[in-house]
Amino acid sequence: MTDRSKRVEMLKEKLEQAQARLKSAEGEEKKRQRKEDDRRKYIHGGAFLAAMAKASPEDRKKLERFIDKHINRPTDRKFLGLEPLPASPGEKQ
Repeated sequence: MTDRSKRVEMLKEKLEQAQARLKSAEGEEKKRQRKEDDRRKYIHGGAFLAAMAKASPEDRKKLERFIDKHINRPTDRKFLGLEPLPASPGEKQ
């Protein structure tokens, strides 16, 4: 193997190592972002539940309508004890 061939192979190896480090760093960044997003949702959810607990009956109904309007996934609605949404036209039942 010539010196140039060795140099090319060495540079290829360094490139592969750098790409692996980059991929790892990107994965760690996504993991950090997911963790922050989960924490944000947890805090917002806790604040919402605290507001529900302290709300007047009229305000509580408004908050319940808000939740009913914005929770669309059938599994989430079932978990929260909400009525299923009506089927959309063309949707299989």
